[in-house]
Amino acid sequence: MDVLKENLQRVSARVSETAAAAERDPETLTVVAITKYVAPAEALALARLGHSDLGENRHDKLEAKAEAFNAAGVKVRWHFVG
Repeated sequence: MDVLKENLQRVSARVSETAAAAERDPETLTVVAITKYVAPAEALALARLGHSDLGENRHDKLEAKAEAFNAAGVKVRWHFVG
């Protein structure tokens, strides 16, 4: 969990820095974490750290993860990516 938290913080900082360099408000940007090869428990851990935008490219995988999230009472915004 510590590594995941550190990675999320590093990505967030980089997005903020890049947005500032481009004179953009980082709050207007959405980072979608793709969970293609990630187990539901790992995706849940990321959501519990505060990242609420997750993406999948296979309907069956998204459906299974969404069920796990619903069972855990964790709300996220799912993105279907292709």
